[in-house]
Amino acid sequence: MTVINFKPTADVVIEQHRSPQTTGEHLLLGRVLAEFDGDTVLCRVCGDRASGFHYGVHSCEGCKGFFRRSIQQKIQYRPCTKNQQCNILRINRNRCQYCRLRKCISVGMSRDGEHNNYDNTILY
Repeated sequence: MTVINFKPTADVVIEQHRSPQTTGEHLLLGRVLAEFDGDTVLCRVCGDRASGFHYGVHSCEGCKGFFRRSIQQKIQYRPCTKNQQCNILRINRNRCQYCRLRKCISVGMSRDGEHNNYDNTILY
């Protein structure tokens, strides 16, 4: 077992799972499959370091704020000029807002996700 200090006030106990079919490592944290680089949980949208569990998924501060503004202000982004297939990464996440919002939604971000009550201490 590995202990990760995910929030300053709570320890998260996790069990690491490896699969020969996957190239990366994955963790089961509650009901969510989180990307894991060996040291930190990664943002499900762009792969940056996740700052917490926001809107139903592990995400970084940038993607959390982007999703919040998009939803609260009901922003309609211009359609993607690259066939809606942009690869959203930390280094290019600001290039295509249309695809970034689509990815936020596709990984499970939702307006109601922030209000879900998940247990921060999970034992496997």
